[in-house]
Amino acid sequence: MEYVLLVLMALAIPLLGLVGFFRTVSLGRQILLLEARLARAERALAEAGAAGERTAAATEREEQPEQAAATLAEEEQEEVAAAEPQGAAGPPAAVAAGTRLPPRSLEETLGTRWAVWLGGLALALGGLFLVRYSIEQNLFGPGARIAAGGLFAAALLAVGEYLRRSERGLGPAAAVIPTAHAPSVLTAAGTISAFGVVYAAHALYGMIGPAIGFTLMGAIALATLAAAALHGPALASLGLVGAFAVPLLVDSHNPEPWPVVLYLIAVAAAGYAQARLRRWIWIARATALGAVLWGLAFLGLRGPDLAAMVAHVLVQTALAAFFLALEPYRGAEDADAAPDPLALGALAAFAALAGLGLQDPELGSWRLVLGGGAFLVQFGTALRVAPAAGGALFAAAVAGAMLWGWPVLAEAAAEGPTVLPGAPSRPPMPTALWLFLLSGTLCGGALAALGWARLMRSAALPRLAAALYAAAATVGPLALMTLAWHRIDGFDRSIPFALAAGGLGLAFVVAARTFRTGEETACWASLVGLEGFAAGALGALALGLTMALEKGSLTAALALSALGAAWVTTQARLGLLRYAIGVLGVVVAARLGWNTALIGDDIGSLPVLNWLLWAYGVPALAFALASVLLRRQRDDQVVALTEALALALAALLVFFEIRHALTGRIDSPRTDHLEMGLQVVSSLLFGLVTVKLEAFRRSAVLRIGSYVFGGLALAGSLAGLVAMENPLFSRRDEVIGGAVFNSLLLAYLMPALAAFWLGRAARGRRPAWFVGAAVALGAALQLLWTVLEIRRLFQGSDINFLHHTSEAELYTYTAAFLLMGLVLLAYGVLRGSRPVRLVSGAYILLAIGKAFLVDMSGLEGPLRALSFIGLGAALVGIGLVYQKWIFGRPPSSPAAPDAPSPAE
Repeated sequence: MEYVLLVLMALAIPLLGLVGFFRTVSLGRQILLLEARLARAERALAEAGAAGERTAAATEREEQPEQAAATLAEEEQEEVAAAEPQGAAGPPAAVAAGTRLPPRSLEETLGTRWAVWLGGLALALGGLFLVRYSIEQNLFGPGARIAAGGLFAAALLAVGEYLRRSERGLGPAAAVIPTAHAPSVLTAAGTISAFGVVYAAHALYGMIGPAIGFTLMGAIALATLAAAALHGPALASLGLVGAFAVPLLVDSHNPEPWPVVLYLIAVAAAGYAQARLRRWIWIARATALGAVLWGLAFLGLRGPDLAAMVAHVLVQTALAAFFLALEPYRGAEDADAAPDPLALGALAAFAALAGLGLQDPELGSWRLVLGGGAFLVQFGTALRVAPAAGGALFAAAVAGAMLWGWPVLAEAAAEGPTVLPGAPSRPPMPTALWLFLLSGTLCGGALAALGWARLMRSAALPRLAAALYAAAATVGPLALMTLAWHRIDGFDRSIPFALAAGGLGLAFVVAARTFRTGEETACWASLVGLEGFAAGALGALALGLTMALEKGSLTAALALSALGAAWVTTQARLGLLRYAIGVLGVVVAARLGWNTALIGDDIGSLPVLNWLLWAYGVPALAFALASVLLRRQRDDQVVALTEALALALAALLVFFEIRHALTGRIDSPRTDHLEMGLQVVSSLLFGLVTVKLEAFRRSAVLRIGSYVFGGLALAGSLAGLVAMENPLFSRRDEVIGGAVFNSLLLAYLMPALAAFWLGRAARGRRPAWFVGAAVALGAALQLLWTVLEIRRLFQGSDINFLHHTSEAELYTYTAAFLLMGLVLLAYGVLRGSRPVRLVSGAYILLAIGKAFLVDMSGLEGPLRALSFIGLGAALVGIGLVYQKWIFGRPPSSPAAPDAPSPAE
């Protein structure tokens, strides 16, 4: 009897709280209803008084906007009613056609929303605290606690259902607080309590076993999902989270994956169906996410349980495809197809899950089941409904993951990498090679053939969907062939794969011609099909050349392919083929970035006529011609890419030809001042060419190229010619040649002249700082050549600064500086060039400084006198030149007012 009283008291306390709580909610709703009616009545009276003053014409003009506003309000009410619980259905037509309600006050928000939410949370916490108190005080046994919790959960669910049914008579009040739905809050609290009761009975007290606990909690979760159709999305989220968490709450000593797989199928189907019926997109997303997360957990299964993982991935992929793509777009026209982000996101997630599962080396015979099944579901869905056309690319990715994760031969796996030191020349051969090749061939053939068929029979496809089908039909087979080539030959030269690529390219050409013979401009499907398969043929040709050629021929082959494709675009406007040329350019650029030396050591012995012309010269010429052909149609990023590649390849050709001519190889670790000087000259000349070419055609590539080559020349001059490779400081670097015609002429004087030429050509075409830097670089290199040449005349081929410097050599420096300054001054005066005069001034200042700082102490006798006499005479002459010819002004002779005239 005591236990019964205690149970009744435990139940009475929350029930009394419920009664008071919902009585308060009911009164609040009635007050809101009265306020809304009063506001509408006042507004109607105001409008009625103003209507008598309006004219008939104004009334007629305002009828149409009012009708449109009323129609829009009705449509918005219908959309809200479709997304809200049944008990909170939209208001009648009188409310929908009425005026907008005033904004909610703080009192209304707290009373109608937060009171409901916090009340539901308080009820759930109250039940938990009651159970905790009973445990701490040892008031009840386990059975009484479980029974009391079950009764409490049932009471909450019953009151929630009662309020939902009685809510139908509230009229417009239900629309006032749709997000704070009291019946839904109570049902959610009851659901949480029911979950807690079953979990406690299983995990805490051991009253029920794993099977019964799993069944009860799963039934509660599914029932919660079903009740969400009446109580709204909040309850659906609770039921979905609980449903996916049920297997984690059940503790079993011998867990079996198959019951969980079957249970998750029911949960996912219920979640997708609920989301589809009520159009709750986020419920569908959460369902797909839960299925993917459980799939990740299943990836750790081993042995016979691998079948459960395969079944989960395939069935969940099929459920997502059906509920998110196939069923919603059943019977939809291709013309109205737009990519569905929800469907594509779910398919992409399950494709990634299948790809991870295919990397398991212990998958065995289930590999074909998982890979083939996922491929068929993804590709079949994409072919069936155009909004899921991206699934064709996901299918190709699944097939690629299957080939990538294909196990190697058992012998190779057993031996491992310890047979021989270093990396093996070829990768281990895949096991069951015929099945490996057959799988790749079937998947690639299905992608190409069915993608082509989908484009042929669907004239109404929009552009994006057609592009996705074309990409899957062309890029997919090429990617699978590349993976197979890597797995079998390790990207080594392979004539069989090259022939297969050639056959695939021929098939693409035939497919493109089928689109060309039709109405190629009538629909996107035919136009994109023509362009896509033409680009695929170009890709297959490039891939075949890659597989067959070596010795630096790959870059040349790709460049020639780009040139041929550019010519084709001049015969037929194929937009995708143009971008395929861009892809080839990106591949070549990546090849250059990965290894700038496109060719090995066997280049040839001739200085210019060697394999470098084929590896760099031919691609440079091909990309240059391709840029010209492409620019005839339009000037875009593809043209810029081909121009940049032509410029880069030409520069690399000159760079490596210089190295090969001087050292005999392009990877020689040594260099000298002659090579560095020639590299600087080539950089300056390339900068000069870009500046000159921009006079005929403005191009960002040419402008940036001039800055790049100028920067390279400056860096090479400062780091190489001035510092590291300067024979004045290097013990191993000697001057080659005679007293005048020697390596210093090529290494220092030629770069100086080239820098002056660049500065003159850039005047008016480049910023002032660029022109000034070029002139300053030329002056510095010319000065350095003068010093080194004088040193060569007195010291011979070894001009290291550690050798003794004679007085005659010191005097010669002063005389040379002064003479050079005078020559430049004369040239500057005659040509009217202020920069040249400034350079001459620098030489003269250098001569003055040397005379006073060096010659005064370093020279003796007549040489010191001659040094200062010559310097003084030169300075006086320079002053006269500036006074007479540069800054000279005719003397002003104003007439004196009192001077007598000649006539007088």
